[in-house]
Amino acid sequence: MAGRRSVDRRARPPADALTVREQPTGWSTAAALALTAAAALGLARFGYALVLPDMREALGWSYAQSGALNTANAVGYLAGAIASPLAARRERRAFRTALLVIPIGLACSAATGALPALLALRVIVGAAGAVAFVLGAARVAQLARPRPDAAPLLLGLYTGGAGVGIALSAVTVTPALAGGADWRVGWLILAALAAGCCAIALNAGGVPGAADAPSTASTGLRALVPALLAYALFGAGYIAYMTFVVALLGDQGASAGATAAFWCLLGASAAASALAWRSRLGRTRAGHELTPVLAVAAVGAALPALADAGGSLAASAILFGGSFMAVVTAIALLIQRVVEPARRTAALAGATVAFAVGQCAGPIASGLTSDGAGLRAGLAVSAGLLVMAWTISMAQGARLQEVGAPIDAPEHREVLHHDRARTGNDGNPRASR
Repeated sequence: MAGRRSVDRRARPPADALTVREQPTGWSTAAALALTAAAALGLARFGYALVLPDMREALGWSYAQSGALNTANAVGYLAGAIASPLAARRERRAFRTALLVIPIGLACSAATGALPALLALRVIVGAAGAVAFVLGAARVAQLARPRPDAAPLLLGLYTGGAGVGIALSAVTVTPALAGGADWRVGWLILAALAAGCCAIALNAGGVPGAADAPSTASTGLRALVPALLAYALFGAGYIAYMTFVVALLGDQGASAGATAAFWCLLGASAAASALAWRSRLGRTRAGHELTPVLAVAAVGAALPALADAGGSLAASAILFGGSFMAVVTAIALLIQRVVEPARRTAALAGATVAFAVGQCAGPIASGLTSDGAGLRAGLAVSAGLLVMAWTISMAQGARLQEVGAPIDAPEHREVLHHDRARTGNDGNPRASR
């Protein structure tokens, strides 16, 4: 009897190696934090695509001017990403402030049609969105520390929150504008939805140690150069698609119902991407996370540029929607695997900076192309950038081997040791004595 109890004590996992399932607040906290992505990305950034056609018609903008507003949002996002490691020193206050600024900035966008004022507001909302998103991602990464095999789903659940925001805007903003409401009403609806999402995220359960030390992650970032380049190109390519694909539907004569259905399908696919990619990303070796996801995103982005049939557009919504936020999951998972916990917030911020740099260029490049050669050509630019990102991402695995980067964080080894203690080195369960 004594021997049996001794074996049981040795087999019991340490307190900090409990699975996420054994932490009752883990999944509910991640789900609540996912509404950070819904507000910062799904509503504050992507919702602009739904308001854009009415704004462009009412204000007489060119496609380049239209794209400039999302470029301004990307510039703000870049500034917020750069500031995120410093904001992590006051993590709770910075997270709370960013979530308050997002709906206020969206509401203020309804108050003016002046391009300079709108550009300034997009910068402010973009900066707040970046801080909120990076700090929220760091919180969710912290939830995944005790059980690395849950990381793809937890991180995917968080980034998939953007799809929830997209779907919410599709079923509210589009019908309102189609019913004759002014474009300002679209901004107010986005602000109200964002306020609800931010309120829930603010009340998410506590995550012990969520704010990693804001020390430099230069060693980790040197090991991730191909992934960072690919992520920057992805930022340029995906935002061009998200900015102008709804305008393309309008040019092709799509009804308001068809546009709402497309946007809702895209959002639902993004929300479901955590489940769709969980197994694939979990099995992928460190350094190869981005490649399959970028390949699917490139195909999805290319379809509207190649054909205007309803089937191809639906396929585009499913493929692109089901992969573009999974790219964010993939880069976060890569960072979790190769960067030690104390440097992850800084590494996430560094990746977000690369992403934001791409975002700054994407809408302008696609807008100028669309002005000269049509929206379909502009979306072809988006697809081309994603193909380039996919090609570069294939070098990341070799880069990790070249620099000898660790791919097994301390908590991974601890859980692995615990699993072996229960199963034996051969992977078979130990027989009870």
